[in-house]
Amino acid sequence: MKTVLTLQNPDLEEIYYVLSGYGTMTIGDEKQEISRYDVVYIPKLAPHKLFNSGNVPLRFITLSGK
Repeated sequence: MKTVLTLQNPDLEEIYYVLSGYGTMTIGDEKQEISRYDVVYIPKLAPHKLFNSGNVPLRFITLSGK
């Protein structure tokens, strides 16, 4: 289950909370391995990508706010 999401939200800060699975989150030029229970902060205007590098679904909750 290899999936890449490329995102950018100009007006919102975001927080990703990983429920299960694992993958790689890229924010700008920084890459970070993520897995269950990790929390990732995405600042406004930050280009980011989420890659599911596992063999199981990567499940997460996203919270957004100004």
